[in-house]
Order: sequence, then structure tokens, then C-alpha cells
Amino acid sequence: MAKSPAHVLVFIDGQTLTGQAKPKVFTVKTDFGDFKIQASRISYIHFENGNPAGVDEVVLVDTSELRGDVLPDPLPFTVAATGETMEFPQKKLHTLVMFGEGI
Repeated sequence: MAKSPAHVLVFIDGQTLTGQAKPKVFTVKTDFGDFKIQASRISYIHFENGNPAGVDEVVLVDTSELRGDVLPDPLPFTVAATGETMEFPQKKLHTLVMFGEGI
């Protein structure tokens, strides 16, 4: 079985966790409508509290950018060091780096 790519969760206070974001699909609610995006197509997500623009921002592996509310919130994340799945409210998150797997 292929190993899942490591994701890095960066908190507002600078702490980090390595592991795996559990959602296979994220929803971005924009002014243009709701977009459902496969996790494998996401490079990173800057959450509202970690983004100077003050809004969630999703950057895709093809360099497209979408801004709006990102779901799910809270974010389920399996911590590599413990194997435990925890849920983190986005208000405590700065960035989720996902190392998208490609288009």
C-alpha cells in the first residue's frame, strides 16, 4: 500500500504538526459559488487568522487561487507521531501545507 504524503499543520503560535489531513475533499465557499476540491490538488491553505488578507486562501498545484470560507471546520487531522486523529478549529490554524500530488 502506498504511503500517504505528509502534511504539515502550522498553528497561529508557530507550533507545527506533521501528519495527514483527513478530508479527501475540501469545500471553498466563494462569491462565485461553492467549489469542491480534491485534497490531492491542493498545495496549501492559508486560514483566515494566518492570512494578512483576512480570508481563507486555497492555492492549488496548478497555481490557481481561491478565497472564501474553507470547510470542514474544525479540521480533522491524524498526527503522525501518535496516530491519533484530532479536530482543530481553524481559528487556531495558520496554514495547512499539503504537498499536492498533482493534477
